[in-house]
Amino acid sequence: MSRILKFGLVGASGVLVNLAVVWLGSEWLLRGVPGRVELAVALGILVSIFTNFVLNQAWTWGDRREHLGVRAITVRLARYYILAGAGGVLQWVAAWAGREVLGLDTLPASALAIAITTAANYVGSARWVFSREQAAQ
Repeated sequence: MSRILKFGLVGASGVLVNLAVVWLGSEWLLRGVPGRVELAVALGILVSIFTNFVLNQAWTWGDRREHLGVRAITVRLARYYILAGAGGVLQWVAAWAGREVLGLDTLPASALAIAITTAANYVGSARWVFSREQAAQ
């Protein structure tokens, strides 16, 4: 299976994980806690980024993980969170530009932003997070 297809499937699984954590957090785990929905959303983001990292590490870029120590995996995880954060900002800016500059409606602008961000995240993952050079450090 091609690496880009695996990356897409992992991303789709991350959406499901995110939604499940938001639901569990807001409806069960954080019931009665002030700001429970906002906390559940934040938890959903953090958990889904982590599960995406684990799946990408093991499956999408599984051929690039030989002889990785704890330090290398920790660096990869930190880089993945940084990349995901930057991706969130890129997606927001691209959606704004799609609406304000290109004159698109909200959903097409958001879809375009997701496509742009997915491509950028794939390149960043391949060249920075899961690169063979990083694994050798």
